[in-house]
This record gives sequence, structure tokens and C-alpha cells, in this order.
Amino acid sequence: MQEHKIIKYILYALVIIFVIIGIWGAGIYHKAYVPNVKLSQKQYFLYIPTGATYEDVLNILKKDNVLVNLESFDWCANRKNYKHHVNPGRYIIKRRMSNNHLINMLRAGLQKPVTLTFNNVRYLEQLASKISSQIEADSASIMKLFDNSDFLKEQGFNYNTVIAMFIPNSYEFWWNT
Repeated sequence: MQEHKIIKYILYALVIIFVIIGIWGAGIYHKAYVPNVKLSQKQYFLYIPTGATYEDVLNILKKDNVLVNLESFDWCANRKNYKHHVNPGRYIIKRRMSNNHLINMLRAGLQKPVTLTFNNVRYLEQLASKISSQIEADSASIMKLFDNSDFLKEQGFNYNTVIAMFIPNSYEFWWNT
């Protein structure tokens, strides 16, 4: 009779252990795989500047109110070591993405290109202005390259001929080019 009680207590203990493991597992699943992106529009463009840290990414997501639960994103990012793998770029975040999907995309650097378009450009200053309005680089840094005779010579151009290299059209570029 005593053996039946022991077996009964062991079975109760096992059931309690399995329930606890199930609750714990459901919590982990919820943090990683349940949709955590809340957007009023269908998609959102996240721009991560060159040299940005993990904290910068968190601040952008918080400022733009992209996530339902910032703490679960942070928890998942820590588990996936995203803090040490921040990649700059332009990312499309879609409504109802999970933390797992979002962090995998950001960590792998799976950014979406921008369509860089310019036409009716006669001067390098105009070109630099048009380009800088569509990518991360500012017009001053682009003009600095145009003014760098060594760089232009390496490319087979000089200040007067480099404008001929830019044929008006649309091109796909990474935002952080």
C-alpha cells in the first residue's frame, strides 16, 4: 500500500514538473515567435546608420513605436547575440513580424536596396545633392570624393570628366553605400 502512495506522489511530481516546463517553454515561444511588430501601415522602413550600436537600434525602434514589447525584443536579441552583429542599412519591417524573424533579418544584414534616380544633372554639386537625398552619405562627403584628384585618377577620370560617368537613370543601391 505504501508503494502505491510513493508512485502516486512521483506521478504528481512529474505532472507538476511537466506543467512548469510547459509554461516556461510557452513563455520562451511567446517572446521569440509571437508577432511583436505593431504598425498602422503595412510596412515600415528602418534605417540603421553606419556605426550604429545595438542601443541606437533600440532607441530608433522605441522612438518610432514599432514594437509591442521592447523587453521581449531585447531578450531575444540577447539570446541571438544581435548586440555584436548590428548591420547598417535600410530594412523593411512588416506588420506582425516576430522578434525571431526581425532579429534574424537585422543580424544577417538582409536590407532592401533603394532605387537611386537622377536626371537633368549638369554639375557635380547637383549630382551630389540628388544622390545624398536618397542614400546615407551626405552631399559634402560625395563632393569630397569628386574633389579628390587621386581617387578620380584611380577611376580613370578627372574633375572635368567624372560627370560623364553618371548616366541619368535609375539604379539599385544599398542605402548605406
